[in-house]
Amino acid sequence: EMDSARNATRQLYHVQIMAYPDRSRADNLAEKLRERYRQVKIQATTLPGKGVWHRVLVGEFADYGAAQRFLGKEKFSRNYPGSFVQITMELSQTSPLSIAAIIRCHRFRNMIEASPLKILFHGIKEWRR
Repeated sequence: EMDSARNATRQLYHVQIMAYPDRSRADNLAEKLRERYRQVKIQATTLPGKGVWHRVLVGEFADYGAAQRFLGKEKFSRNYPGSFVQITMELSQTSPLSIAAIIRCHRFRNMIEASPLKILFHGIKEWRR
């Protein structure tokens, strides 16, 4: 089942600019960033012991290197210290794999995002296990 889950997802990379517990602050920053960048989104995630946080993500890249180059080229660290490349997983739109099958995979069980179609991995090491 784990191999089926891996084949049904695609790994994406974004630059995380900031994260806020307050959705309106994330919305305000996203609005500002959309003046310059086409791909800006907010991703809600539940952090253990901290509750729901709203990540402001810019760009969408198929590989880590491209996201890292974008982070450096745009010099986000000047205005947003601590910006970094965030890794996310999304279900392939063509996959017949059901959400229930992914939930049954014990490594995924606690990683379901607020949106049932998105799964967040907290690092490459966990994904490659």
